Amino acid sequence: MKRVFAFMLTFVVCLSLSACDGGSSASIEPTIWVMSSIQRADDGAVIYCSANEKNHYVGADARDITCHISGSSIEILNNETSEKWSGTYRLLDSDDTSSIYEATIEDAVCQMVKGVTEYEDGTEARDTLILSCEDYVLNFFAQE
Repeated sequence: MKRVFAFMLTFVVCLSLSACDGGSSASIEPTIWVMSSIQRADDGAVIYCSANEKNHYVGADARDITCHISGSSIEILNNETSEKWSGTYRLLDSDDTSSIYEATIEDAVCQMVKGVTEYEDGTEARDTLILSCEDYVLNFFAQE
């Protein structure tokens, strides 16, 4: 669990330092979030990724997973199998470009961070949502 907390803290610090474009909002809704990767929390290994990310994560299985957020509700949907995980979330802290939330999904208490990912190669910055639960870390980008 310490590793997950350290990962989340590091991510929040990185977002704070790099997310300075001023054009992104800290709100996580109304947006459909598309999964880019799912990692094991214990070792960081990517076990699932989107079809678009498959060339970056050769050993990972491709999945079509989305996250829908509305009001104080969160729903994660496997679009291939129609399997759903539902819950609620609440805001813990935010600034102009990032937000930290606590989510309860099914019986798991998780942390969520919404921020902006900026790229050094000139690729346009993207809104990012990271959901960290006990066993897994789910990485999402805002649907384009």
